[in-house]
Amino acid sequence: MKRDLDLIRQILLALERHPHGFAPDEVALENATAEQIGFHVHLLAQAGLITAVDATHLHSPSPQALARSLTWQGYEFLELARNLDRWNRAQQIFTRIGSASLPELTPDFHPSDRPNSRKPYSSHVLYGFLVLV
Repeated sequence: MKRDLDLIRQILLALERHPHGFAPDEVALENATAEQIGFHVHLLAQAGLITAVDATHLHSPSPQALARSLTWQGYEFLELARNLDRWNRAQQIFTRIGSASLPELTPDFHPSDRPNSRKPYSSHVLYGFLVLV
């Protein structure tokens, strides 16, 4: 399955719209199947933009996860991705230059900024484009 950055953005916005700190029991979007959403939730968790629970089972066609909550980095990313014009301009530049892996969608923080984590965030081209456009 291909990674869909627009679906990533839609999932993050849906989580933020939920009136509680925890994610809704189910994230349903008109333009995506449950499998696509579960897989992209899995990718978002890998990138550190959300916390999630692994929901993959023996017969899952793709890795699946259930969203729990947005992380600080998820909110930071959303602040930049919220504006659709900015998002579209960043994606156009990103598409022309090439793709990057989803873990690179997070801002570049020094490990000391995240005392509970041993992994530093990688810098990301699309995030940078969102900052610049």
